[in-house]
Amino acid sequence: MARAIDADAVKRRAWDIAEAWKGQGRNYEALLLESVVEQIVDTAPTLPPPDEPLMLAGRLTPKMVTCPKGWKGVRDTVMSPLDSLKHYKSFFRAGFMAMEPASGKIKAYVGGPDYRYFQYDMVSTGKRQIGSTIKPILYTLAMREGLGPCDQVLNVQQTFVLPDGTTWTPRNSTDKREGEMVTLKWGLANSVNNISGWVLKQFTPEAVVQMAHRMGITSFIDPVPAIFLGSSEVSVKEMVGAFSIYANKGVYNAPMMVTKIEDKYGNVLANFYPESREVITENTAFLMANLLQGVVDEGTGRRLRFRYGFKNQIGGKTGTTQNHSDGWFIGIT
Repeated sequence: MARAIDADAVKRRAWDIAEAWKGQGRNYEALLLESVVEQIVDTAPTLPPPDEPLMLAGRLTPKMVTCPKGWKGVRDTVMSPLDSLKHYKSFFRAGFMAMEPASGKIKAYVGGPDYRYFQYDMVSTGKRQIGSTIKPILYTLAMREGLGPCDQVLNVQQTFVLPDGTTWTPRNSTDKREGEMVTLKWGLANSVNNISGWVLKQFTPEAVVQMAHRMGITSFIDPVPAIFLGSSEVSVKEMVGAFSIYANKGVYNAPMMVTKIEDKYGNVLANFYPESREVITENTAFLMANLLQGVVDEGTGRRLRFRYGFKNQIGGKTGTTQNHSDGWFIGIT
């Protein structure tokens, strides 16, 4: 049965648990625990005794992760260079942007955590490997040149001969339906490298790069056979702008933050309009929207349906890089 105990003993036990969590890679949880332990002790004076660490952790964890009142604000502390690196490596870094395809207006923009401490924009400035989110660009080229979502391809490994005479054969994450005839739509929905490799062989890496640049991507993309694995680094802003053409009948509108500038009297000093151009035909954009819808309905993005319960029309593409270092989802609605 729980009983009142010495507050310092509880704090020491909490700190021991935090150190153990750090050893397990749970650095962010450990930092939160250290920040809120004093308030937890104050508001729950009948915690179990400190010689029952599992019970203590079980009682502290819910408060640590769900009770915002427990956070006592920013702490000014001193860290060694190594501890500082470990501290900042423990934070999840992400960027998010939403735009209106028909106008180019940016509707939401999250460049990262609190700008006071993370002065790095993960939407425009930061660039990450894009993984399989590059595959729709390859498929856009295929749809433009006459292939269709229902065209069937044999799901087998594709081998590329490199300039130095060696060969390279990309692998799939699973052997699902290997050796069978599958549609291009199924291949993109499940991000199958065998199918992407076959599509690339119908064209060239240089043609994919040209398509990416036409779609608004300005970052360097290496024209190599492995291009469809997404090893090139591109910003969130570029990728969102590129995908917007599928929801805008093939027309690219450059993402735009400011539409006009007024003085204090309301006089318009300047108007701004997005760079706009037709990249693909409306028919090609429709085919691509259909392909991307397959990703959400039956492919790697289907969790949006069965886990999160989204019922509306959604298309999109997931992307993951080696060791899950980068994770992407780009969607259109």
